Amino acid sequence: MKKPREDVVSDGYGFRWRVCLIPVLILCVILAGCSTACRQYLHPDYQEKQSHTITLLVMPVTTEFLSAEKRRELIGNQFHLNMDMNEMEKRYYNAFFGTALAEAAQAEVMGVDPYFKPEDMTFAYENLQLPDQSIVAMFVPVKGMVVYRDDIPRFVLFVEDLFFDKQHREERGGRGFEGEVYETNVNMEYLIWDNTREKVAGYGQLAKKIKLLGPPGRSNYLDIFEEFSRMIVAKSPFLGRKMSLRQ
Repeated sequence: MKKPREDVVSDGYGFRWRVCLIPVLILCVILAGCSTACRQYLHPDYQEKQSHTITLLVMPVTTEFLSAEKRRELIGNQFHLNMDMNEMEKRYYNAFFGTALAEAAQAEVMGVDPYFKPEDMTFAYENLQLPDQSIVAMFVPVKGMVVYRDDIPRFVLFVEDLFFDKQHREERGGRGFEGEVYETNVNMEYLIWDNTREKVAGYGQLAKKIKLLGPPGRSNYLDIFEEFSRMIVAKSPFLGRKMSLRQ
């Protein structure tokens, strides 16, 4: 019998948890409750879905290729709250988010390549209006074409302000101590860049709250990336797939 696999992961607060990935130990991986919210915009020029032959490059998180100095220069006097991922979360994003999008979209998906940095691209820090009239501030490409390994992808997906805010508390009931709750608030802002026409095709802000019966593990991050990928594709120029990453 194959020995069960265990991953040692950080919870983002300096502690390390041993997360068992055996399916029967559902306390570590099953959701006790969740809620998801999304605010997305797609330019009218892209309402008609493109064919499956299009290419999509998924970028590393913007803070990984735009230097802190450049971000400060673009932001100027505007307020910007930056919540970075920890190293484990960056590894999960780089390893799994591109795959999740490849499963969700009928497109040739490239990335995430954590070492890739676009050249000859001009960015600005802009306030983008969402359908509910709220505003999301993002680093927006305004000029330039991304070339990746001598290829010019049709679309490029930029992701920023992706963070996992983890909270751990004890819940009490009428008889005193009831149990521990691990709550994670996830946020992501994204922008779809039409790389050949050099214009913004769409953007959005996704948020999800999950309650776990144990610290978040690999399977929880996969769930989040799959769900966010489906949401992005649903409001994008890409045709969607019906299959899940783990079906």
